[in-house]
Amino acid sequence: MISSDYAIAFKRLAFEPLRQEEDQQLRRINQRDKENAAEAFVTHDWLSSPMPKCKPTYAEVAEVYRAKEKALARPGLWVGAPLALSVKTRLQPALLSASRCRDKF
Repeated sequence: MISSDYAIAFKRLAFEPLRQEEDQQLRRINQRDKENAAEAFVTHDWLSSPMPKCKPTYAEVAEVYRAKEKALARPGLWVGAPLALSVKTRLQPALLSASRCRDKF
């Protein structure tokens, strides 16, 4: 019983930084999308083309973090670490600020 409590506590400790990072990234994307939607409402020519979408999307980032959690949850903890690191390295440059995304208008 006590060993399972420790296992649960260690698992929560392992996932907490990842969940905090995910939360921060997803909040940033939500803010970016809200700002772009507000600007597009005023400045975008709706008759000529659909509203441009910013990359990465909320769903793409959430999918990346699900892959990181799966990699972290594997029995061999460090077996998944290279996958999680490579995913983060690929995603990090793609996280756009709102100003870079607005340039598409």
